[in-house]
Amino acid sequence: RAHLGEGGGACDAAFGHVRSGIEGRRLRRRHPLRLRDVAGLVPGAYMGKGRGNQFLDHLCDADVLIHIVDASGKTDNEGNATEGYDPSGEIAWVREELHRWIYNNVRRKFDSVVKRAKKVHSQVPNAAGVGKKGAAGAKDRFMALLSGYRAKREVVGRALRLAGVDLDDPMVVAKIPSWTPEHLHRIVACFLQIRFPIVVALNKADEASSDVHIDNIRRNFAHLHCVPVSARLESELVKLRKAGSIAYEDGDSVLEWIAETPPPPVFAEAQATVAKYGTTGVLEAVNTAVETAEPLFVFPVRDLRTLTAVGESNRRQHALKVGSVGDAPDVEVAPVEDDPVLRDCVMMHRGACVGDVFTALKNQHVLGGDFVRAELFDPTKPSNGRVVRKNDVLIPSQKVQAEEATEETIGPVLQIMSTRRAH
Repeated sequence: RAHLGEGGGACDAAFGHVRSGIEGRRLRRRHPLRLRDVAGLVPGAYMGKGRGNQFLDHLCDADVLIHIVDASGKTDNEGNATEGYDPSGEIAWVREELHRWIYNNVRRKFDSVVKRAKKVHSQVPNAAGVGKKGAAGAKDRFMALLSGYRAKREVVGRALRLAGVDLDDPMVVAKIPSWTPEHLHRIVACFLQIRFPIVVALNKADEASSDVHIDNIRRNFAHLHCVPVSARLESELVKLRKAGSIAYEDGDSVLEWIAETPPPPVFAEAQATVAKYGTTGVLEAVNTAVETAEPLFVFPVRDLRTLTAVGESNRRQHALKVGSVGDAPDVEVAPVEDDPVLRDCVMMHRGACVGDVFTALKNQHVLGGDFVRAELFDPTKPSNGRVVRKNDVLIPSQKVQAEEATEETIGPVLQIMSTRRAH
């Protein structure tokens, strides 16, 4: 969502865009995402059926999963046409496949953790002499079993805390050899919840047979994010928008027919679905997935006072014209009228540090050279930044002044100085 309130498109986004839509609606800033269609999961994949572990390994590229379910009950879990199928079973077995895949991999190598834990266990009678070094070795080995799914140690640590397991305590590590399968299942379930959060997209919500299934799934899977979706109607609305027949932005809850010709029947279908669920659900499913992954949106800027964009910009070109040294971090350059404000937004994993943002900007060719220093926008001192170190972890949000009497909460605003700018 744009931070600049109800006015025009003053936020010039480089990645994504800001659209005002119908007059009076709040601005929304879009951020690009990479969606990957991973099809082919069948019951028993964790045992090698279908594409087996090849399918499951592809999931490691994802931060969050959107499980698309035919809520109409007209296709079974293998995609075959049928009638009266209960789609709730599909939700259960997909989660079971993912759980079994991780559990079996962990269980296969768990003996290597037990061997290290036994060394700690032998010292337990003399509690004062329990070796922290040995406990750390067992902990590191166990965490390595889960970090193989492209999960940082921080993610594995969160899963362990959620499961109520403190591997920093040598007394807990000493009991690992006596763990039952239930101990591992609980840890895997917590890890799966954090590393592979799932949003269920209940597709074909516009069909009459979907109503009862959507109600049942929402009731029986209240702990999951379940979003009614009509991909067909969203596609039809996009076609009508391209034809200039409707005023519609993705995710709108109001459909307005603006063509002189009478609307087709599909427009009435879309109106009925939007009236029931608020939207067609497509963008809502994606937005919910992003929120579930809890990303960190970072706004890199060239100047913390003006919030103007980092890297090559109209402001830099203006500086060169008047003879200023645009790359020198201490040179003041007066902003020009068309300087882009908060143009760039970088989506990072929660727990990212300043150095991670610097690396991302280098990969995008926004910055170059070596890291020099960085300053973070401080809402209590808008005219001055707070110096942060390269390994400092960034906090999720800050408040910035949007208009004279309003504030908006956005991600951290960061100014990074390097030895040279990217070209």
